[in-house]
Amino acid sequence: MVFIRLINSWNAERSFEVELVRNDEQVFNETYYDVPAYGSDRERTGDQNPSTHLLESTWEEGPATFELRGRFVDQEDDNWQTVSPADADGEYVGIDLQFWEQQILGGFYTFETESERESAREFIETELERQSNRDRYGRAPD
Repeated sequence: MVFIRLINSWNAERSFEVELVRNDEQVFNETYYDVPAYGSDRERTGDQNPSTHLLESTWEEGPATFELRGRFVDQEDDNWQTVSPADADGEYVGIDLQFWEQQILGGFYTFETESERESAREFIETELERQSNRDRYGRAPD
């Protein structure tokens, strides 16, 4: 998996939890609170939309089976919704995990050639640099 980008695609602030399972082992779990709405008037750092956040890869590279799950914090049940990178039909996949009103959807990008993977690496480097200059995405409640 090349990257995972979280997007609050709804027109209001949202809080949600994200979990990534690699080869049946949880490798990432974090809760994000009060994520700005899509089209938010919050300040943009380096023209990065404040409703988006690129996860920095902390999991091992290489072939694996992944399951990406998300849920809304404000829902009373334990309603995880799953997006499978296998649906993208490629080994080098980037995912936009989009949080809508009550639905979580995955948008997929595949990078098959070395040139495409280099472009993806440049995108990741640029996005992570922009993120380092802004308030924490989905800050914890006060």
